Amino acid sequence: MPLNACIRETAYQHLKKLYEPETSAVKEKSLWELPQSFRQQILHHISKQIGRPIEAQNKEILLPESLSRLQGAVKKVAIGVLCFFSKTRGCNIGREIHGRIGSVFSEDSNWEQKHVTDDIPLLLQTMHSVLGDLTPELQRILDEWANQGECQEKREAAKLSITSFLRNARANILKLSDLALKSLPDIFDEQAVIFRLYSLDLSSNCFTLFPEQITELQNLMTLSFAENQLRSLPKTIVQLRNLAHLNFYGNQFRSFPEEITQLSKLVQLGFHSNQLTSLPGEISLLRSLELLSFENNPTLKSLPTSLFKLPQSCTVNLAGTGLLEDVINKLQEDSNAPNYKGPELIFSAKHMEHHDEQFKPQKDSNPPNMEHDDEQFKLLSSELTQLNLVQQTSIRSWLIRVFSTANYQGEGKFRKLFIKQMLNNLKEAENDLEFREDLLKSVSFM
Repeated sequence: MPLNACIRETAYQHLKKLYEPETSAVKEKSLWELPQSFRQQILHHISKQIGRPIEAQNKEILLPESLSRLQGAVKKVAIGVLCFFSKTRGCNIGREIHGRIGSVFSEDSNWEQKHVTDDIPLLLQTMHSVLGDLTPELQRILDEWANQGECQEKREAAKLSITSFLRNARANILKLSDLALKSLPDIFDEQAVIFRLYSLDLSSNCFTLFPEQITELQNLMTLSFAENQLRSLPKTIVQLRNLAHLNFYGNQFRSFPEEITQLSKLVQLGFHSNQLTSLPGEISLLRSLELLSFENNPTLKSLPTSLFKLPQSCTVNLAGTGLLEDVINKLQEDSNAPNYKGPELIFSAKHMEHHDEQFKPQKDSNPPNMEHDDEQFKLLSSELTQLNLVQQTSIRSWLIRVFSTANYQGEGKFRKLFIKQMLNNLKEAENDLEFREDLLKSVSFM
């Protein structure tokens, strides 16, 4: 889990702090944490009230005697948000507030003005619950992007997934796979995404260029571009310092991007089924690697000696490369020597079936061969869908092995206890990133 990863407050929570009688220090922090569009609106409304321009650095707007002006500006912003979103979503907010304060709900077009805005803190708290990090500005960007896509791109589906991610303030995984996308909306350099997103699945799309805005995602730990058409990476990819799992299975790389060697926290790196011709000597800098795949790169006919400086805990898949048979025989002989301290080298695809499954996009999100009448079992299967594809595959592979054992197949307490404990673990992993990492590591070695 990245050290700077934490649960962020949404824009609506910051607006609520500005509205309520908090200290000047708290208000100043919230003002600067706001999206720029909200901050500019507040300053504009206050400037109109006092009859002169005012900057965010001017702390007079945060003083207790200026609270009424600040409250008036925040109220205008809140009403503006309510008016922006569709009537359906506005009514959802209204119905929730109705349930909390007992006001009489009506389909009257002026209902929001009459009732929802009576209690601004409650309105803002409800917006936090219903909208999360979704703001009018982000919605405009998503709508515009979705309307400009090429016919084969499934941008509307992508927009719905992104909107769902933004509205769930606790979500940190975003799956945008198999949508024929060629580009992304310009929101991945927004704070609401930068600090929250730690797993992004863009596999099975049509990207020919790596979207550089992704390199702003400083907490990103898992990134999959499997089955796209990438040939190179921007130099700014080095900014993704927390990446642990990086997957470029099935792209068009001819040369290994040297910038990747600066991503020191990488644990798994997949270049399966590309067109690599060589590897850089700096690859030995990836000291945290546990799995490195170059399978099915027939144009890869030589290896740098530095590859053998990778740690012993690392497995390197070289099956299906262009290495000559006598070279492979020599490498096998050297790696089997008693004093060999380098990584495990695999030259046969048969020996890597389990490992490389983690890099291949999974079209079916339901665990295979796991049908059972036990109600808890069905719950366990559904919980797997909360994980990203790489994580699903890792646990799915492990579960298949466990379910084939005699202890599991036999009737009795073991099966019920196992399912109950695994279900509890998956639920805990959904909200605890550190526990999730520990859980995935434990099953990968069992």
